[in-house]
Amino acid sequence: MKKTATRDMCEVAALIALTIILSHFASIKTDTIRIGFGFVPIALCGMLFGPVWAGVAYGIADMAGALLFYGYITPGITLSAILTGVFFGLFLHRDAVKLPHIIGAVLSNQLICSLFVTTVALSLTYGQPFWATFISRIPQVGLTIVAQFVIIPVLMQIRRALLKANLVSPVRG
Repeated sequence: MKKTATRDMCEVAALIALTIILSHFASIKTDTIRIGFGFVPIALCGMLFGPVWAGVAYGIADMAGALLFYGYITPGITLSAILTGVFFGLFLHRDAVKLPHIIGAVLSNQLICSLFVTTVALSLTYGQPFWATFISRIPQVGLTIVAQFVIIPVLMQIRRALLKANLVSPVRG
């Protein structure tokens, strides 16, 4: 089935909405750790639409979710979200995703975006020392790495099924 620009935008919008829902209602939270599943639709967006769309989608989802649930946007966290989408698209937007691509996507997202960029943003926003924030985020990042290594191959199977059913177009551009 040939996709149109309008259809692509509608699919990305649906993934943005799903990201907001999963980020705020399907998270595992404790006093110190929060493991969200908002990355799932963005990883799928990266697989289907590439780094630009995935980055834009996660940026929009982050800003919309922040405004809806907190009333303000944290630019550093939004930057981290955009970079996360870009990394998912860079590593997973290809016909044959192999283990090195998954490793690259997960580690670049968790080490660069979550552990560094988000930590800097949180430290600046809340006036906490960087290293204290950094160390407190290590368990969350470790658990999220494991979750992403488990979930991304499942998403690849979902993408294959969607391709086989001719519900999505093969990788473009």
